[in-house]
Amino acid sequence: MSNRHEKVFMNIEESKIKSPFTVPEGYFGKLEENILAEVNIQTLKSIQNLKTPTGYFDQLEDEILSLAKIDNLRKNKSIATPKEYFEDLESQIISQVNIEKLKDSAKSEVPKAYFDEMEDMIFSKVKIEKLKDLKENKTPEGFFDELENQILAKVKIESLTKGVQLSTPSSYFDRLEENILSQTVETKKAKFTVVKNKWVYFRNAAAILLIGTFSVLVYKQNQPKDEFAEITSEEMIAYLAEENLTDADLSTLVTETTPIHENVELTEQEIEKYLKENDI
Repeated sequence: MSNRHEKVFMNIEESKIKSPFTVPEGYFGKLEENILAEVNIQTLKSIQNLKTPTGYFDQLEDEILSLAKIDNLRKNKSIATPKEYFEDLESQIISQVNIEKLKDSAKSEVPKAYFDEMEDMIFSKVKIEKLKDLKENKTPEGFFDELENQILAKVKIESLTKGVQLSTPSSYFDRLEENILSQTVETKKAKFTVVKNKWVYFRNAAAILLIGTFSVLVYKQNQPKDEFAEITSEEMIAYLAEENLTDADLSTLVTETTPIHENVELTEQEIEKYLKENDI
């Protein structure tokens, strides 16, 4: 060993004694191996004649480092992990990889976000099964079965409501108010109607005048109880105009309602007086 190597060795030994920090046993030996492995990787990367897939060495480096970390975790006794943790981790990783493969190979006919919902349903199912296995929690009998059915029903309802669009006819609410008012409020029928046909109006007026004249004369002579006493001439005219009676109907009405007395004698003064009193 040369003098230079002896000095370096002495300096390392002195630094170990003086340094308050300690390193794990075999640290420098593994460090040397890691350095050599890194050098070899960099050397392989620099070789251009070898044809390797894109990103091959980067992926290889990540896998080596991940394996080294897993080995260190398994050897380190200070970190406590649940029993069969790594076995469950492996199965979870495999299931996740299978799900990703199914997503990539799925056809376009599959509904949107189908696999995302399936993944959530699988995890919820796993959680429910774990809750069933817990003995500390006391739940009613059949609670989890009903809970599962309720969750599935809720998912179906939400999927149906997303696909159905409710719509109302145009101006539905505007007509709704009118329909309610027409059903609840009674409209009063007009007492008088407008007669467009002047001939019908004058014909009915003449019939009313004739009926009224005979009724007054008979009332003055015999004074019977007339059931039409409270009906005005305007109301009778409006009624006859609305019924649109023919000449035959008017003659029948006059004959049936007013008895004709052959012995009635009227002077011109009496007829003129009656017309003035009734504004005819």
